Amino acid sequence: MKQLPELDQRLAQMERIFHAPSLTPELIAAIKLISPHCDLAPRERHRLVWEADQNGACWGEYEALEPFLSRIPTDAKILEIGPGMGRSLVFFAKKLGWHGNQLHAYEGNGDTTKYTLLGPRFEDSFCGNIAELQHILDFNGLHDVTIFDAKKINLASLPGRPYDLIYSFYSIGFHWSLEHFLNDLMLLLGEAGIAIFTTTANFEPFDSLRQLSYRLVDWKPAWPKDAILKFIVLSKTPLRGDPTPQPSGIRRISRNLEMAEIFPRSHNAERESGTAAWAQTQNYLGNEMVKIAVVTPYYKENDDVLRQCHLSVVRQSYPCTHILVADGHPKSQFDNEPRTMHITLPQANGDVGNTARAIGGILADAYGFDAVAYLDADNWYDAGHLEGLVAAHEANHKVPLISCKRRFYDLEGRELHITEADEDANQHVDTSCWIVFRPAFSLLRAWLMPKVLAPIGDRIFLQKAAHERFPRFATDNRTVAYRTLFAGHYQAAGVRVPTGAKSTYLSEEIVKYLFSIDGAVELTNCLGFFPRLTVRRKSA
Repeated sequence: MKQLPELDQRLAQMERIFHAPSLTPELIAAIKLISPHCDLAPRERHRLVWEADQNGACWGEYEALEPFLSRIPTDAKILEIGPGMGRSLVFFAKKLGWHGNQLHAYEGNGDTTKYTLLGPRFEDSFCGNIAELQHILDFNGLHDVTIFDAKKINLASLPGRPYDLIYSFYSIGFHWSLEHFLNDLMLLLGEAGIAIFTTTANFEPFDSLRQLSYRLVDWKPAWPKDAILKFIVLSKTPLRGDPTPQPSGIRRISRNLEMAEIFPRSHNAERESGTAAWAQTQNYLGNEMVKIAVVTPYYKENDDVLRQCHLSVVRQSYPCTHILVADGHPKSQFDNEPRTMHITLPQANGDVGNTARAIGGILADAYGFDAVAYLDADNWYDAGHLEGLVAAHEANHKVPLISCKRRFYDLEGRELHITEADEDANQHVDTSCWIVFRPAFSLLRAWLMPKVLAPIGDRIFLQKAAHERFPRFATDNRTVAYRTLFAGHYQAAGVRVPTGAKSTYLSEEIVKYLFSIDGAVELTNCLGFFPRLTVRRKSA
């Protein structure tokens, strides 16, 4: 006796938009291959159950994704990967008014089903039936969908790109891990497009997702009737249409993180009462969006490194403007980029970007930005980096300084899986980990320090913030990817130290300067204080 699938009754009883044709032996065999739970026979009751199953699945998808799908233009170019028997193409085309001549499907004839959950990529797992797919599309009045045979054309070679929407239900992202397909998919996806994939309830984000904006959305399928699955929605640019104020795909800042102690003990009273500048933070923003500038000085970095840096900024989930300051060697690739200001200095300044960094911040102040973040040219942000910093700012009395922590990578972009003790203890903040809000904008000029101190500029900046008594909240988010040149990081990771790696951040030149009378006078006049650094002088 045939066993029919037990469906979620609410979804199964909703309007039938997808219409199932008569169940022929050929169609039953094609359905069985992609839907093993459907043990069908050529009977009207079985046809109706399968039709309810297909529509119920579509309604579950539609209810979860409507905030995103409703923004897709009706004439958008759309690709479905693994459409099966075409239910989603039919349902969404009818429900959302998609034009059939802009719909593409990627399916492969075959009877090999190498199904896994979040498994590896197989180049020979084809279980589709293009003839039956075409028959069902025609039966539902969708006559002009372009179907590409996966056995004959590679995914990355599809001629329809760029697509406004790419989606795959129960294929990429579910049976086969999205991680193995992401590079191909990003080649196909337009700059403002979105991609949607079904995934499992226990899906864990992987490293390369951090360069994209993404959301995880729970949804209820028609079968299994008690199941809860997830969609992952991806974009190269900040996503819109998310129905929740705190999307689950971005790591958030909790209110119970420890406030980093960066003040000398004698200043506890001032910290409690707050300086005049700090008091301004209580009323200067309200609940409006923060206007953020990200300042990146660059020198002679290669184009790929700079592009990775820049894309990580323009793809932030929180809107921002990227101010790139060329330190004497401008790149034309940034001249006409959206949400980008490109500034060229007439000559290089030989101070590890400090002059360019200061000028970028000063311009941000002059142009009315509310906050300035920094990103060195060889580093990059996770997509939710700025959103997390702003959330920490809002959750912690709008303190004017917020910092985060780093993940460390080698020069080829491979993660080293280490941390740094000073950073873990909130005693060090890398330049790329800061965001400075307007009440602390007096710090933006601190980068104009004596050039000899440029290699330790971030350590000087932290002490300048403490000297000026600006409160800082140090988050534990590691949302900055840091490409390291320090030998100690490679040694800690147990990998080969690259040629030219630095052994320490304190050079002999810096030590000599700090111990000189002239250096002490110049530094105090420039910064208003003399920094305390741990320096061990060799005895004579």
